[in-house]
Amino acid sequence: MALLSQPVEDWRERPDPSDGRASRRQGDSPDPLRVMIVEDDFLVAMTIEQAIRGAGMEVVGIAPTRKKALALCQAERPDFATMDINLRGDQVGIQVALEIAERFDVRSLFISAYTGDKARMAAADPANPFGWVDKPFTTHHLMSRLTRVADSLRDRSGDH
Repeated sequence: MALLSQPVEDWRERPDPSDGRASRRQGDSPDPLRVMIVEDDFLVAMTIEQAIRGAGMEVVGIAPTRKKALALCQAERPDFATMDINLRGDQVGIQVALEIAERFDVRSLFISAYTGDKARMAAADPANPFGWVDKPFTTHHLMSRLTRVADSLRDRSGDH
């Protein structure tokens, strides 16, 4: 029986968007927003990646751990991150979000099955998140939230 999910560390490397292999939807703006995915579940990360690409944005990479998220954020400087609240082991996505917000000025859109937990949500407030998406989610709902984040970022920067 095959496992439905596997650790991200076992995944193959993502294609480099600059090498021309990364797909881009017809009609995308020349400078799509760049998004980092922080998620340790393979299937969830693939669904998030599909939604991000479907919304016309670029995925700069997928980080399953705090260490990889910090390295990816430093190297790629994404416009924002999608952030799982519970990463494998003792890692907490809220702490990762706080750290990337402070170090890199990168805000997160939290994706969690714990959106009803007011204490967790309050702990995330200092990271100034774009909001929360409930797990399980539909791709349509996630794309809608991603579009709102994009609109917020574009309004803030004066683009479009």
